[in-house]
Amino acid sequence: MNRVDQAMATGNDILKSIPEVPEEGQDFAYSVEEKVLGIMEWITENKRVTELQEIALENMSNGIAKWIR
Repeated sequence: MNRVDQAMATGNDILKSIPEVPEEGQDFAYSVEEKVLGIMEWITENKRVTELQEIALENMSNGIAKWIR
């Protein structure tokens, strides 16, 4: 899987996980959702992903996972 496909897969995984975040984490989840959608839109338009976007997606994925645990 190339970097663009991996970033998009990570973004989709995050978006699918957001409904599992408990109510007290919904503000965080909403913020993450907006950022992920923005990054994914940029990746789609530019057909590439930056290293900082990859790092941001990974950090947001970890943040969502902590709320779900």
